[in-house]
Amino acid sequence: MNVKLIVFISCFSTASSVFANTVLSCPEPESITVINHTYSSYNLAGNWIGLASPGNRGEVLSFKEALIYDFQPLKLQKCTYNLDNKGLVDLFLDENRDRAISITQYQSQWQRVNGAWYDSFECRTQAGDCQFEFSE
Repeated sequence: MNVKLIVFISCFSTASSVFANTVLSCPEPESITVINHTYSSYNLAGNWIGLASPGNRGEVLSFKEALIYDFQPLKLQKCTYNLDNKGLVDLFLDENRDRAISITQYQSQWQRVNGAWYDSFECRTQAGDCQFEFSE
């Protein structure tokens, strides 16, 4: 077996296991940049991106909520922010959008909401308080 391949596999498996135990959250409002109608940020969870609808563009004012649909496995749906023009923008994880997450260690921040079609978990405190981990 090629030595480079062995090193790559070793590094990848180590990075994945460390990443799985990292406490993650929605991006802080002040970390979000806006160019035209595109909002973006980066934190330990990965790249975040969102598009504001036409006429809804504005600077990010504050964090509103994070949403997880209660499907198995759990996946973070979005993080929503208030804009200074009274509008909203949703940010979604880019490359890690489909990764399963766990909120077991952080349930005090997440409230279960029973819906007509599906249940969800909402976090409406501060962006950094809406914590989760990627499942392995």
